[in-house]
Amino acid sequence: RHSKSWRGLNLEKLWKEDVDMAGGGVMGGGGGQFVNVIRGAQEAGALAVIIADSREGPLFLMSTELGSSGDEVALPAVLLSLSDSMLLMQRAGAGLTAIIAADGVFMQTYRQLRGSRAVRPARLRQRDEMAWRVTFHGEGHQGFQGPYREAMSALCQELLSPRLPLFVPCANGANGLADNRDKFLPRPSAASPDHLDMFFFVGQVMGVAMRTRNLLSLDLPSLVWKQLAGVELDEGDLRGTDYSCWSTLQFRDEDGQAITRERFEELFSIPFTACLTDGTEVPLFPGGEEVPVTYERREEYRTLVIKARLEEGKRQMGSMRAGLCSVVPEPLLGLMSWEELERRVCGSPEVDVASLQRHTRYRCGVLESSAHVRMFWEVLREFGQAERRLFLRFAWGRERLPLESDYTEQSEMKMFPSDRGDGDSVLPEAETCFFIIKLPKYRTKELMHRNLLAAITACREINY
Repeated sequence: RHSKSWRGLNLEKLWKEDVDMAGGGVMGGGGGQFVNVIRGAQEAGALAVIIADSREGPLFLMSTELGSSGDEVALPAVLLSLSDSMLLMQRAGAGLTAIIAADGVFMQTYRQLRGSRAVRPARLRQRDEMAWRVTFHGEGHQGFQGPYREAMSALCQELLSPRLPLFVPCANGANGLADNRDKFLPRPSAASPDHLDMFFFVGQVMGVAMRTRNLLSLDLPSLVWKQLAGVELDEGDLRGTDYSCWSTLQFRDEDGQAITRERFEELFSIPFTACLTDGTEVPLFPGGEEVPVTYERREEYRTLVIKARLEEGKRQMGSMRAGLCSVVPEPLLGLMSWEELERRVCGSPEVDVASLQRHTRYRCGVLESSAHVRMFWEVLREFGQAERRLFLRFAWGRERLPLESDYTEQSEMKMFPSDRGDGDSVLPEAETCFFIIKLPKYRTKELMHRNLLAAITACREINY
């Protein structure tokens, strides 16, 4: 609001002045010009100040809800027992999924941030790399960024796994048909108050990802992102998640022609019910399970099924959006397309080696032109996407690269020589807190491939 009031301000200069006046603390008690802009926005009733460039669009958002005192908000602390989660995961074959769900990274984090002593949303509105500090019980590490990123990666893995009851593969994935076979949808039957509160927390985690620029490895279809962005759904969203259901509702024969009455009566002997993504069968109106679908009412059936399928996760999506809006001001979502929202939360699942190479710095005598460095990039380019994500997880604790416009010094990879020599059996090392990879000088590309693959597949715990 009142954007003309801030036009022409040298915001970078104002920000630096504020930091200086606050003794190095952002938004400190010095009351500099940048703070005055924020307080002026508060007084005008604005929810946020969007700093933008006409050529690049929105650059970043500064919420006015962080408090008028300008005091820094302390980071919440989360203590995770990774060994307990790993032990329980190994028992999955014994039918202990309920115990696993209760003790995994997601549930441990959820209980500490959304439990009986829930953390206020204002404390999650961080603009730094972390929204909370993570400590893994019994694990050694330097700094907090690495454990935080590792915890977020594990949290995303658990969300899309059978260990938690919140998400299920979309029908295209279950049936092996059409597009989006790798996408997940909220489980329609996960509708208890506890489940809906977990979905609220999922939305908060999405908002945290937008603010901290720590992208999430969540594979969700347009049907999810459109609802989060407040965009109306259409028939294409059903086709993109359940092609089999969509094609059945076209009522066409094998040649693509409109089905005849006789053929309809041969093929369709169904009541007015719909089968949801998780297999739950629901009536399309009260008593619909007792009413057969006739040729004359086929269009009515089609309309009701599409509506039921597009709205099957309405309660879950409402909770997720509420959680998202508790961390990111709701008006900001109105400025984004659903594609932009997805990009801001999850980035791209494709690991672009060229982008990573552009944002790599070489230290302590390591040169980009060195033979072992050239071998490293060749091997990484030959890796599939799954192996590339494993490498990122090993080196940085994340599975997705930043957006090209979001790289910082902290998100650039740093390559150092190995601390343990250059023998053929020495594996690469990493420090996830600082995105450091320590690479031995292997004699051949085959050794580079073998040892790098061994490191990224075997060395999964944080212990640096």
